[in-house]
Amino acid sequence: MLAIISKLKEGLKALKSLRLIIFILLILFGIVPVSIYSYASSRLYLSDAITQRITELQSHAGIISNLVVNSDFFAREDINELNSEINQVADVYKGRILIIDSNLTIVRDTYELEDNKTIISKEIIDTFDGKNSMYINEDARYVEITAPINDAESHDVIGVIFMSFSTENIYSLYDSMLSENVIFITIFSVISLFFAVLVTVWLKKPFQRLNKRISRISQSEDPDKEYTDYKEFELIANSYDNMIEDARKTEQSRDEFVSNVSHELKTPITSMKVLAESLV
Repeated sequence: MLAIISKLKEGLKALKSLRLIIFILLILFGIVPVSIYSYASSRLYLSDAITQRITELQSHAGIISNLVVNSDFFAREDINELNSEINQVADVYKGRILIIDSNLTIVRDTYELEDNKTIISKEIIDTFDGKNSMYINEDARYVEITAPINDAESHDVIGVIFMSFSTENIYSLYDSMLSENVIFITIFSVISLFFAVLVTVWLKKPFQRLNKRISRISQSEDPDKEYTDYKEFELIANSYDNMIEDARKTEQSRDEFVSNVSHELKTPITSMKVLAESLV
């Protein structure tokens, strides 16, 4: 326990080093902001890309909805223009589109797996009630959106378009950006470390010159020459010079006072000594 406390004390003493503190600050203010910015910019790209993808899908959903209404798709399901649009959107965005009528029956499935089957889903039912839904799954990397199909005259919801699309390509680019950011931060960290070492070494020299000058003055030696280093160090050196000069003047005054007092007391003491000898 005592050994641990002793090591902690030694560590705290090491933190008192100005050069060490400057070194740590250079590292922190160099690497940390760059790391935060790199991660934040990557996340911002991811958010913007997914938002843009959803906007595009919603736009296509509106087009498909208009085609369904204008072509009376629910009455005659074999509409080439609509089928071509649905298949094209599904292929481009690598996803799946379902068209559901008011009876919750799937009348069109681009995967051709659920045609003429009934779908019961909270999202679908909410869309029939006028509440569009959107779901983003970051783990499985896909998005799901629903859009209503409104009757042209009554504006009632007569069907729902359900879209499920992969965002794998967006996340792949995001992962690539993160990998590149890691490489960039690593290189930047090495450069920052090298720069921090240079700065601390560069700062060591004026401290050494200042310490050498103060040591010479403390040993009553005159400095070799006038101190002309950085302004801050020059101010410290001049202040120390003035302090030493004041101390020397005080010492000189004290010596003069002692000398004068000694001289003034010498004569009466001598007389008293002679009288004492005479009495003896």
